[in-house]
Amino acid sequence: YCPRCKEHRQATKKLDLWRLPDILVVHLKRFSYSRYFKNKLDTLVNFPICNLDLTKYVKRKGAPESYVYDLYAISNHYGGMGGGHYTAYVK
Repeated sequence: YCPRCKEHRQATKKLDLWRLPDILVVHLKRFSYSRYFKNKLDTLVNFPICNLDLTKYVKRKGAPESYVYDLYAISNHYGGMGGGHYTAYVK
């Protein structure tokens, strides 16, 4: 909802990365929300296990660092919104 024109508009969100940590934790939102319902998403997420290179996305110029990550743990939730089980896999 746009407070200027008082209409619903399609929106985009911009995120700039200025630097990244040694250990990167990624948390994906796995739920969709509508006006009346909350649903768990079952869309497959394809994620690289090795060599996730985020260097080109870091805006801080002149930084000699490279930001390459390997996946070494994952936490899964099985079940619905009201309950379920968590499992974890660690390399």
